[in-house]
Amino acid sequence: MGIKSLLLNFLNNLGNNKRVKALLLDFIKKSENLGLSKKDIEVAQEFLDYGEYSLCFDTITEQLYEHQIHIDINYYNLAQKIALEMSLEEESYSYLKYLIQ
Repeated sequence: MGIKSLLLNFLNNLGNNKRVKALLLDFIKKSENLGLSKKDIEVAQEFLDYGEYSLCFDTITEQLYEHQIHIDINYYNLAQKIALEMSLEEESYSYLKYLIQ
């Protein structure tokens, strides 16, 4: 792989990371509005700040499910969009379907 290819790959990943980070920030804010605890929000935000995007996403989805916090279809669609951007398997968020009201 040449220098040009490496640079293009790096820039592409950088742009993707910015997109994912923005989506996760929105996800955190919406989760807080849904009633996710302050502690869970802080943990997710810390993971986001340190670039641990998968851990951020998992923290939010798992805690919403554990506490049976209801969501709407738009929130579910946002989770799905984030998972697709991060190349996560459907199993990482599909259980949220049971929380849709």
